[in-house]
Formats: sequence, structure tokens, C-alpha cells
Amino acid sequence: MEALAAIGFLAANSWFGAGDLRSFAQWSIMFAVVSVCIAAIVRLTLLRRGAALRYFLATFCGLVTSFAFTWVVALLLGPWFGAFSFPVLYCWMLGGLGRMLFTVSFARYNAI
Repeated sequence: MEALAAIGFLAANSWFGAGDLRSFAQWSIMFAVVSVCIAAIVRLTLLRRGAALRYFLATFCGLVTSFAFTWVVALLLGPWFGAFSFPVLYCWMLGGLGRMLFTVSFARYNAI
């Protein structure tokens, strides 16, 4: 999902910065691993909650996880983080949100 958001931003800007996709993909793989682990914990925690609370907390956790991961990457890369030619925070927020909502949507149907 992150890749689709990044490609959408690049397409809207006449593919300016398309060379950034490789490094974005490498960081996105790490983000996917982190967010899947957190989604599994959230799924177990929210398994017996009501639907409204489950979706609200999953949305909150997805957005907080995405922001925290972006912050850590920005700390690790330092000034090089600004070299991305598209807003990686929005791409990772969309991916984290989608991953969390997908996880809690199917929490009732598949138990660990």
C-alpha cells in the first residue's frame, strides 16, 4: 500500500524523484515487518472488544506506529531524510493504517 501511495505522488509530479523508490522500498520492507508484529499484538489485545472500539484503537495504533517509524528513520538518516522527493510520512501512514484495519477486520475469523 505504501508503494501505491508513493507511485501516486510521483505520477502527480511527472515522475520527479522516481529514483527514490528503491530506498523507500527498502525502508518500507522494514516498516512492514515492524507494523505486522505490532498488528499481531493489537489483534490479540482487541479480539474481544466491540467493533467501534476495535476500529478506533486500530486506527490510532496504525497512525502512531507510522509516525514513530518515520521519526526513527528521520533520526537515523539525519539530513538525508529530506532528500526523499515525496512525503514518506503520508505513504507510511496510509500503509500502517491499512495494515492495522485489515488485521482487526479479520480478527474474528482466524484465531491464533
